[in-house]
Amino acid sequence: MPKISIIRKSGTVISKLLIYKMHTTTDKLRQFERLLDIMTELRAKCPWDKEQTFESLRTLTIEETYELADAIIREDKQEIRKELGDILLHIVFYAEMGNETQDFDIYDVCKGLCEKLIYRHPHIFADVEAGTSEVVMQNWESLKLKEKGGNKSVFRIKHAVWGSTGSIANRCGTRYRKNLRN
Repeated sequence: MPKISIIRKSGTVISKLLIYKMHTTTDKLRQFERLLDIMTELRAKCPWDKEQTFESLRTLTIEETYELADAIIREDKQEIRKELGDILLHIVFYAEMGNETQDFDIYDVCKGLCEKLIYRHPHIFADVEAGTSEVVMQNWESLKLKEKGGNKSVFRIKHAVWGSTGSIANRCGTRYRKNLRN
């Protein structure tokens, strides 16, 4: 596995990071571009993919998240890789649907995430001191509250998750019964 050293100067602190890379950034971008192209083609040509909406994918996305959590609990790296792919598919799927309605696309998703990560890591990208992970988390939560004008989203998230629980349990029960028959 190739190892790359990066020396970063932030204020008066110089840090050396060791980054391990399995694949080059160019190779990763090439595969991501391939994924975007495949998703565009699926939305154009596949009857099932064309029918999907944000709402129709919602419980499937939650189900994939639980499957990832299960793989993590079992420490099954191959299953984690597979489930991350399934979640990435959903992210790309939603972004393609947003592109079709001209509301947002994967560029906007990535750009927003990059801006959020930079904003919420001032100890890396600005001149804020945070020597422990506890301080980092306190800063993160504080910035998150400022950003959202308070944490009102918690109630919406609870409602969305609890509203999905019944359909997810239903799908899991159906799968379980099918597996018993086979």
